Amino acid sequence: VTNTYSGAKVFRWANNPSTIGSPVKEYDTFRLAGGDSSEIKLFDTVGNVLMLANNNSMAIWNDFVLQTFDMNVGCTSKKGYVKLLGGLYFLHYSGIFVTNGDAPKLISSKVERYITGATTTNKEAAVAGKKGRSVFFWIGDVTLYNDDGSTDKTLSDVVLEYNVTQEDWFVHTGIKATYFETYVDSTNSDRLVYTSTNT
Repeated sequence: VTNTYSGAKVFRWANNPSTIGSPVKEYDTFRLAGGDSSEIKLFDTVGNVLMLANNNSMAIWNDFVLQTFDMNVGCTSKKGYVKLLGGLYFLHYSGIFVTNGDAPKLISSKVERYITGATTTNKEAAVAGKKGRSVFFWIGDVTLYNDDGSTDKTLSDVVLEYNVTQEDWFVHTGIKATYFETYVDSTNSDRLVYTSTNT
């Protein structure tokens, strides 16, 4: 309705934020496991269920009941998830996970040092995309550390690529992606483009 809305939209799961005062029964609401009251970052279907997640909590809705995954895992960015070949791939602070509607599975152990070396701010601004049989995650600048905790090197604008059929990881640098999009054009049926703040 005109003149009734202003500012950025913020979605929160009903009854999930902490309340002040006397507890009140709220009908048609339910709580995500883990007590995380951050806004919902992932809200999409996978398989035959609706998947929803905030920073550290995740659940599925199957039209009848909400099933929560009490794993302290969620999605850190509104643009940090993508679907490919029946799987939903998403970034959490602790790594990259995949789910087909079941409990999420960690797949990023081979590139854990890159995810650990990315800042929390960049993980919360991460973007995901897909091309062919690969998914891509921009995680920003990454600092790699030696075993003794000293700095090894810093990489700028890191994009992690995961080939879902070969289960191989590739690390790309120098790509400042703020959004990924895959579409069909006149010469390419699987074109991946990205927006950037670089000029």
